[in-house]
Amino acid sequence: MNWSQFEGQWHQVRGNVKSKWGRLSAEDLRNITGTKDVLLGKFQERYGAVKSDAQKQLDTWRVKAARADALAAREDKLNGGTSCPSSCS
Repeated sequence: MNWSQFEGQWHQVRGNVKSKWGRLSAEDLRNITGTKDVLLGKFQERYGAVKSDAQKQLDTWRVKAARADALAAREDKLNGGTSCPSSCS
């Protein structure tokens, strides 16, 4: 999932972000609306991370989430069912 897709699916991935980074408040998540720069800024603010470290953590998480979603989609296709990807959390 690239950042454009992330922004478009924010309402689906928001819970996953909250689970991963619990210091982000419900208000933070409402204000972020999937915007990369806003998420990065809030992450830095809540965790005291420098920009490069925050960027690395967010990118690593985003890539892992995309892989999990792709795997779930493949398994779903093979099983003929309807599973919910990790971004539905």
